[in-house]
Amino acid sequence: MFVTELLFFAHPWLNYVVKKTFLLPNVVLLPLTLLLFYGVYRLSLVLRRKNWKIWGMNPDHVVLVGSVVLLFVQLFISYHIYFATGWDAGGYVLPTARMIASGESVASMNFYFARYPNNILMVWLFSLIMRLKDIIPWLARFNDLSLIIVLNCLISSLTGFLTYKAVKKLLGSSWAVFSWGIYVLLVGLSPWFVITYSDSLALFLPVLIFLVYTQEWHEKWAALKWLLIGLLSFLGYYIRPQTLIMLIAILIIEGWKMLFDSGKEKRKFLIKLGAVILAFLLAKGANQAVLGRTGLIMNEDEVFGWSHFAMMGLNEDRDGVYSDEDVQFSQSFKTKEERQAANLEEIKARLKEMGPGRYLLFLARKTLVNYGDGTFAWGVEGNFFWEIFENEDPHISPWLRSYFYTDGENYGITSTVQNGLWVTLIFSMLGLVFLDPKKIDSNIYVLMLALIGLTLFETIFESRARYLFIYAPIYITLGTMGLKMLWAKFPKLHKSGEGQLPGTSDKDVSEGKEK
Repeated sequence: MFVTELLFFAHPWLNYVVKKTFLLPNVVLLPLTLLLFYGVYRLSLVLRRKNWKIWGMNPDHVVLVGSVVLLFVQLFISYHIYFATGWDAGGYVLPTARMIASGESVASMNFYFARYPNNILMVWLFSLIMRLKDIIPWLARFNDLSLIIVLNCLISSLTGFLTYKAVKKLLGSSWAVFSWGIYVLLVGLSPWFVITYSDSLALFLPVLIFLVYTQEWHEKWAALKWLLIGLLSFLGYYIRPQTLIMLIAILIIEGWKMLFDSGKEKRKFLIKLGAVILAFLLAKGANQAVLGRTGLIMNEDEVFGWSHFAMMGLNEDRDGVYSDEDVQFSQSFKTKEERQAANLEEIKARLKEMGPGRYLLFLARKTLVNYGDGTFAWGVEGNFFWEIFENEDPHISPWLRSYFYTDGENYGITSTVQNGLWVTLIFSMLGLVFLDPKKIDSNIYVLMLALIGLTLFETIFESRARYLFIYAPIYITLGTMGLKMLWAKFPKLHKSGEGQLPGTSDKDVSEGKEK
């Protein structure tokens, strides 16, 4: 509710760091996008009434074919708009991956990865992709940047299908196809797939972890299921730390259920927990092995711990966004202990200086930094468009770039559409209040808790809309569910019979049934 109120009432007049302006205000975008959503949903119903007999395919096949088409669209767009970006992605991650791939010394990069060790696994994966050119000569015609972009596109199109499967499990086919259409518009056509960084690489992880959790495995394979959930979560943590929030949400819900279970179920929970702990040890060992292969040497005294990011998250001048001054402050201390103590003192000082009133205003601005940009902070990082390559086609390339480059004449259209989709999803989640808490499936509680945890994480630590990107499939899933509950309050929006909205009872929501 707090986020929604800020988006629709505070966004127009409250100034904050990296604020973007759009062609239309959120209060206008909302009804327009709701009409779009309604049209997409009605289309899914038309397909359903025809029993999905499109080329003889069922809904899964239709979305699968659509995901393949999306992949080729993404590759086509990438070919014409890709560029070399700066900041961490182009300034440290790719150069280090190139050094590792070519066997060069990476000593000059030790300081960076001591501060941001979660990027080590990603760098190693990128270096493996670059080495493919030595194994497969045909790939030598492509530069290493384009090879990683192909991986990004594969991940993005796959994640769309995973989002469809998640919604189908909860709400049924019609709403699942609807959610996939929203995914295509908000995420699938988002230009983030041309950025070679953790936001694109980890996109599939939260929704995949959730899907594995929802699957019923034979009892003798239950431990393996939880081992897989743990491995995906902890390996994901070494790419994008927010990935771990999904596992934490799952464990909280499972732990709560365990309190009311029989002794046998409690023992099963201990087995699950043991499998997760084993996954943690395996992932940690794998990360250490990767570190050894990269040649990077970690100096514990250079590590920027949680206290640094919590301090930066309280930078009032920057609304919690990355601050060079805070980085300089933290690195001025020689040891990890001194740095942590200084960070904690600065945190106390900043909270005391702001007081309750200024802190609430700061919190509002910081929340808008995270939630007020449906492009997920596209183009706002330092040296974002670092090197623009020559047009691949004199007509197509400039036309596409005009929609995806922030200085393009049509970029306002792209950013406004994305923002309209985003704020409408956030608004639609208000419909979840109509769910009966006593009848909600635990899967839904997991999703809710994951987004609450993500919001708290971004509220406490460094803020950036980009950090929400890998949870876009979860926002789409819950936004779709909330929209279903809202539309159920207006029966005239749908017809009776086969065209009726999926059942409005809470039981049907939790079981994914359609009437």
